[in-house]
Amino acid sequence: MALRSERQDSKVDPDKGVYVEMEGIMEVRYASEDVDFEEKPEDFMHFQSRVREISEDFCHKDKETTMQAYFYCLVCNCDLKSLRPLRDHVRGNKHIRKACEKKRQILGLPQEPQNAPRVKKLKKERPRVDVGLTLEQRLEECGEPAIGLEYISEYINPKKPSDHPMYTCRLEGCKSAWGTSDDMYNHVIKPKHHKCFFRKLNPEDSRIAGLSSADILQKAAEYEEDQGGSDERDYEVIISVRDYEKYIELRDRPDDWSEKKAMLGLVGSACNSNMEPLGKRGGAAGWGGKKKQQEEEEQSMFDEEDWKDWQPPSKKERVEKLSYNFRNGVKDVQDMVEEFDGKKGDEKYEDVMFYKNIYSDLLSLFDGDSQDQDEEDRQQREMVRNLKGELIIANDSLVEKVEGEDRAMKAVSKLMAELEDEIEKYHSERDTKKYENIQTRLTSITKQNKVLQPTSPANLALKDKYNKRLGQLWVDFEARSDSLVEVLQQQMEGGLGGASGRNTSQQGGQGVKSSGQEGGQGVRSSGQEGGQGVRS
Repeated sequence: MALRSERQDSKVDPDKGVYVEMEGIMEVRYASEDVDFEEKPEDFMHFQSRVREISEDFCHKDKETTMQAYFYCLVCNCDLKSLRPLRDHVRGNKHIRKACEKKRQILGLPQEPQNAPRVKKLKKERPRVDVGLTLEQRLEECGEPAIGLEYISEYINPKKPSDHPMYTCRLEGCKSAWGTSDDMYNHVIKPKHHKCFFRKLNPEDSRIAGLSSADILQKAAEYEEDQGGSDERDYEVIISVRDYEKYIELRDRPDDWSEKKAMLGLVGSACNSNMEPLGKRGGAAGWGGKKKQQEEEEQSMFDEEDWKDWQPPSKKERVEKLSYNFRNGVKDVQDMVEEFDGKKGDEKYEDVMFYKNIYSDLLSLFDGDSQDQDEEDRQQREMVRNLKGELIIANDSLVEKVEGEDRAMKAVSKLMAELEDEIEKYHSERDTKKYENIQTRLTSITKQNKVLQPTSPANLALKDKYNKRLGQLWVDFEARSDSLVEVLQQQMEGGLGGASGRNTSQQGGQGVKSSGQEGGQGVRSSGQEGGQGVRS
């Protein structure tokens, strides 16, 4: 069981310019298409002592020299090509755990027990910012990628322009994003907004759904760089709206507002009675004392005048509303799977499985429906079929995340077992095709074993066994690749090592040599004219 980052004894704080605590954790590397501009890697411990504050454009590529700096994590074996992924990476549980293990290993300290008591850590307060600043002013001070600004709307109070502006995002999947300039600033620089933008830009590309947050950030940075970089960012595409009623509605929204809750009417006091003042709550009971009997004339909830033109929704409308609700639910499951970073059986995994099973069961209710051939029925069946397929893909992604490590370990073990059986029956010289074939397969398995990065204790122990098995395989393979002459020579040298005269000459003359000897006799695979030789 991996420890949470709060339980690690780490003093890393990117806000203060501290990314590593010791040497050997990370490096700053430099890449260039011109070998004349290449530089040696620099340990990050030396780098952070030399550079107190890393600029946002540090990793930007120099168009003249083609040189580009990037950060490389030695303990996690990954590169980071911008400042934002670097900050997120050094705060991650996986990196902190590996860095602490490296630190303990170097210092010769014992490993921390798995069930160590959790150290409570106070949550850092969000830094206060001036919400009177516009989104444009906030983004001008930021070097992180901010794309999809054409889908942002800025609302201004026409009666009092000095009030701070409010913002909303119209991208599909981001419509619950709203708030002040600070809220929208933290939205447009996040991977979720970037991913929704790329989905809008390339609706037919299914690979976008499988990209990680780090990949999305990198692609967003490359996209903005192609558009001219942050210095050429066009802020005029942000739509400015002067609507007093809309502005007041945005400003007075509760913090838990979302588009889905608003459609269902689950906003404010309608969702939670505790949000309603005590004096306005219903009921006759007071705080202690007797229950007061109040007889008030209650108006009927049904007003015939208002309902006289009401018509029940058509079948098409019901199918459209049902499809909308199901799509949102399945999309929530996909987002949960995408953001999942736990293990099988933990709380996050159980939550994902609960909602996935809920929507699978709901969709299965339509399996026995009649196969009518009108347009609404066809749309409904097509919707159910597509959503079931999306749930299957989401489930496969979840299985890949929790079981991919075990499968990779088993695949390498299977390949080694096959090669062990083959080498046991193998005997050939080094200039044969068979030797080349087995050598190629051994090299491939060695590379696959090197790529394995197990996290569980069982797989870590298994990785050590794999290393020993591979080492023994190489020894056996090379030993069985020696020629017969070399084998006999080794045996005879071992048997005759104690007698010095018998290694150089022998009366009657028999010797083992690697080349022909004048007047002597050599080892041959067939009969030798005029002499006696060792035959195979």
